[in-house]
Amino acid sequence: MNDTSTRIDELEVRSAEQQQTIDELSDMIARQWQKIDELTALTGAMRGRILTLEDRLPDDGDTPPPHY
Repeated sequence: MNDTSTRIDELEVRSAEQQQTIDELSDMIARQWQKIDELTALTGAMRGRILTLEDRLPDDGDTPPPHY
């Protein structure tokens, strides 16, 4: 009976350690998604600023005519 109790204790410890690892990985993924969302928003804002700046550039004649 002692062997069974020891095996159950070891399984419970292993299960607890695995649950802790799963929780840590879940938290890490949540932080990564938050960072991805922040970077996506920043990229969109930067793209908008670039497009605005491009619209303000004077036409320097380097643009080919429409028939090309």
